[in-house]
Amino acid sequence: MTFSRRPDPRFNRGRIATVAGATAPPVPYDPTNDSANVLDLSVPDSVLVLSSASIIAGSDLNDAAWTKTQVTVTADVAGTQDRLTVSGGAPSCVQSVTNGAGGTTPVPLATTFWASYESIQWAMLETRASTAASQIWFDIQNGVVGTVGANLAGASITPETRNGVSGFRCSVRTVVQGGTHAVRLFLSSTDILVTAPLAGTSMRFDDITVTQVRVASLTNRKTGVVWAQATVNNQPEYEAAGLGGAPCMRGYGNQYIISSEAVALLPNAAAYTILAAGSVTSVAAAQAFLGYGDGAQATARTRAWGVDTSGKWLAQARSDANVNAAILSTANADTSPHVYESYGPGATTAIRVDGGAADPAEGSALNPGTLTPGQAALFARPASTVNLILTGRIGRVVLYSADVGPGTRALMRQRLGAQFGIVVA
Repeated sequence: MTFSRRPDPRFNRGRIATVAGATAPPVPYDPTNDSANVLDLSVPDSVLVLSSASIIAGSDLNDAAWTKTQVTVTADVAGTQDRLTVSGGAPSCVQSVTNGAGGTTPVPLATTFWASYESIQWAMLETRASTAASQIWFDIQNGVVGTVGANLAGASITPETRNGVSGFRCSVRTVVQGGTHAVRLFLSSTDILVTAPLAGTSMRFDDITVTQVRVASLTNRKTGVVWAQATVNNQPEYEAAGLGGAPCMRGYGNQYIISSEAVALLPNAAAYTILAAGSVTSVAAAQAFLGYGDGAQATARTRAWGVDTSGKWLAQARSDANVNAAILSTANADTSPHVYESYGPGATTAIRVDGGAADPAEGSALNPGTLTPGQAALFARPASTVNLILTGRIGRVVLYSADVGPGTRALMRQRLGAQFGIVVA
């Protein structure tokens, strides 16, 4: 299932005016007139195409795609509710085949189901076969979350009545987990251990879904060019309120959005201004909010803006001769949301974070050679020989093909800070 999201692109004046240091509300941002050459890729304000993929065969437990072990299924006992009745010993369970974006994809899974107590107290959900860290127990008699494995997070159980039958909505989210996903529901008489209930005892289930919501593509608001990722397991996750309460994309080290759009592919010696609102999950690896390079060639002629392996904020170029030149901040990066800012190159190349002092000093050069780029990417530097895939979140990236100066940088910094709840100077 895919759908498009086209929000109103205007900024909220009152919200922006509350940013520290703002003396007057900035005018609403118009991407079509703000600059002659500007790349504006933003989750909240772009035309965003999401892919919501089911990882299970469907919510009907009577379907043949659900393998039954020591249980029988009575379908549609009340609306679409299915009754699972124990027919033998342990394990008493049903298991769905995985499909769509299942397998080894690291993007988390959101799992939810409805259950109603009849004569069995516990339901155990497993998202990876025979893995304790991927198991969670729900007390369907008393509405309590039991033992939760380390690969699961955000567990909840809330009362819900369906077709006049009282029950509970059980929800949990996986964290990144390797291996093959195998969605199984066990019936148990105890927490922690799968203890076989008595034969003939039962529980009702309904509305079982296991989904991922991923960003398949987004649109440059200035040019209308689509940036996309066709490979399902390389699509970033979509979080509705992941960065300062605002929508964002999230990558786990294997996701990126790519384009060959020429407006983003600045010659190595050309002036530029880049601002990115985002965060990194880990600062112990080289990774980029935005990168571009000659992806069709064997050489790693690239540019990247993000974080270095030393945990410093980074603006980097790699020349034809495969020689690095980089500006590193003097301060360590962290995992909090920030507005990253870089401009140059040449005599004014610099990095700022949240509008702080230019770091390092103005005048650092970053021009190691020529670059004939063929690809640009969010989350990744696209050259195959150097991997800078971001583990973290991106809310918005704005790139000008000019050094727009301190006034415009401050205005855009305030807008991004207001949009994503980041305090900027």
